[in-house]
Amino acid sequence: MAKKYKIVYDRSLCIGAGTCVAINPDSWELDSENKAILKDSSQKGSSEIFELEIDDSSFNIEME
Repeated sequence: MAKKYKIVYDRSLCIGAGTCVAINPDSWELDSENKAILKDSSQKGSSEIFELEIDDSSFNIEME
């Protein structure tokens, strides 16, 4: 059975370095303000908090 995880992203803390995009461009992108966008996430109310639930199948990690 796959484990479930929740990514909680606070956009107000983003400094626009782009490391998240460099590491995982399938899940992240930069907007016109050079702030990260967590793709397929849901915004919590009018805040800058975004959440995305994933499971083990989302990881592209080769196990030895």
